[in-house]
Amino acid sequence: MKRRKAIQRFAQGIGIGSLLPSVSLGINGINDMIQPHENRIKHSVCRWCYDDIPLEEFCEAAQDLGIQSIELTTPEQWPILQKYKLTCAMGTHGEVSLTEGFNHTENHPLLHRQYLKLIDQAADAGLSNVIVFSGNRKGLSEEEGLENSAKGLQKVVRHAQKRGITIMMEIIKSKIAQQGYQCDNTTWGVAIAEKIGLDT
Repeated sequence: MKRRKAIQRFAQGIGIGSLLPSVSLGINGINDMIQPHENRIKHSVCRWCYDDIPLEEFCEAAQDLGIQSIELTTPEQWPILQKYKLTCAMGTHGEVSLTEGFNHTENHPLLHRQYLKLIDQAADAGLSNVIVFSGNRKGLSEEEGLENSAKGLQKVVRHAQKRGITIMMEIIKSKIAQQGYQCDNTTWGVAIAEKIGLDT
């Protein structure tokens, strides 16, 4: 796929709200939408929405459109982003799972190894944010999932604080996008943030 095709895909994506942040903008015309004003809005786009576009072509198109970030990319991809003077607003790793998260204690040893390494990689690359997931309930009550997640995330959050990285818990509507996902509402997300804050 050529860069022009990639740019066309971006324009289509903007039309359906694929670009982040997902805010309501009073922008008139597609030309303004695909050519952000400098220093006005910092645009970021999710890589997974455009997986069929080779990353180098994707970066070229993002650079042409004035997009600053390609998020949900991995440490192996960050050097390519940097080549095009792009960053990653939200880092992840190649073995990430939406269903096997911090809400089940048996996942904690593996998640700790993955995320402590990822935090160091993100900090060394000059990134600011790393995404984590609660995982699916699989029979857990809301309170059990909350307790387990807070316990598992404490070690990760402490290390992230030392390295200047912010940990972001993904909230996903379980009735729409990811059935069974535990962190599916703002109240639960706020509760875990408060619990980690109290316990660390």
